[in-house]
Amino acid sequence: MRALALDADGDLALTSVRGGLRLTLVEGPEAIAQRIRGRIRLWLGDWFLDTSIGVPYLQILGQKNAAAFAEATLRRVILTTPGVAGLDTFSFALTADRSATVAFRARSTDGAVVEDGGFRVGTTTGATQ
Repeated sequence: MRALALDADGDLALTSVRGGLRLTLVEGPEAIAQRIRGRIRLWLGDWFLDTSIGVPYLQILGQKNAAAFAEATLRRVILTTPGVAGLDTFSFALTADRSATVAFRARSTDGAVVEDGGFRVGTTTGATQ
């Protein structure tokens, strides 16, 4: 699987070449990890082409056991990402500023390790931090 590379802010990653800029591609485990990050950062209803996809963060915030509900939801998001065969480790930590840090280690369908050591998901504005 190949995808356009994104930088830490979620913008297209561009590399300088003589006379301009070039889009960068990622493939394999990095492409799957990038897809997982994108799916976790997408709030339910935010994509105008299909408002039925995304993580229901507003519903999670209203739950009595929000942390447990969020963890279960995010685990499911990872496990249902195309190219993911299993989830080895997962951590989810809420912060005082109403954001969370997510880290994971998964296996792809071809047996490769797919991981992210931790990225932040913001909840104060409906956007990622």
